[in-house]
Amino acid sequence: GGWHRALADIDTECWKASWAAILVRDVPFGGLQVAAYAEAKQRLQEAALRLHELGSDLGSGVSELAADAVAPLPPPPAIEGLPLDLLAGVFAGALAAALTTPLDVLVTHATTQDAPADGSRPR
Repeated sequence: GGWHRALADIDTECWKASWAAILVRDVPFGGLQVAAYAEAKQRLQEAALRLHELGSDLGSGVSELAADAVAPLPPPPAIEGLPLDLLAGVFAGALAAALTTPLDVLVTHATTQDAPADGSRPR
């Protein structure tokens, strides 16, 4: 089949270099992104709750006379679903990219250098 023929035409060294690049670059990025996403999601939910509690505390300082006129704050809006996922994902992706870009540059540079004709290692 077509796949067998395509795989047979790939240089073994090129194949190894490609997989090495994937392991060195993409695995750390993915791990950092997943960990940062979980942490960001939790912290965003906690921050929304703290903001609500802060608003409740500000409302409790009203004098006795005006207390009847002040309605209690409604419960905090639930930060969930797409907005939460987007915010947490943006933060996680940016952090993972910032931490792994130097490694990505090194791997890309190493895998795109042409080998010298004499068979020695590229500089």
